[in-house]
Amino acid sequence: MFSAFLLRTDFLDAYLSRLSHVFEEGVDLRGYFAWTFMDNFEWEKGYHERFGLVYVDFATQKRIPKDSAYWYQQVMETNGACLSGIKTDRENHEIRGFVRRCKMALVKKKEP
Repeated sequence: MFSAFLLRTDFLDAYLSRLSHVFEEGVDLRGYFAWTFMDNFEWEKGYHERFGLVYVDFATQKRIPKDSAYWYQQVMETNGACLSGIKTDRENHEIRGFVRRCKMALVKKKEP
C-alpha cells in the first residue's frame, strides 16, 4: 500500500535532486517553492485532496505539520545533502513509473 507521505516525499526528492543537478550545470536557479505548503481548496478537487506539507483543519483553521513537512525541513537544513541525488535516465524513468503506479493504486482505492 502506498502512502501519501511516500508519494509526496519521493516526488519531491526526485524533483529537487534534478533541480540540484541543473543548478550544478550552471542554470540560474534562485529558489523553489513546494506545491503546496498547506492543504487548500483546489478548483478541480475542492477540499477533498490533501497534498500539502501541512494539514489544515478547516473547521478550526489549526495547522498541523505532516511527516513530509519534517522531511522537507531536513532537506532545507542540510541544503539538500539528504536528497537521493537521482541522476540517471533509468532512475528517473523508474521514479515516474513508481509515481504513476502509486496514482493508479490510489485511484483504484477510491472506486466503490
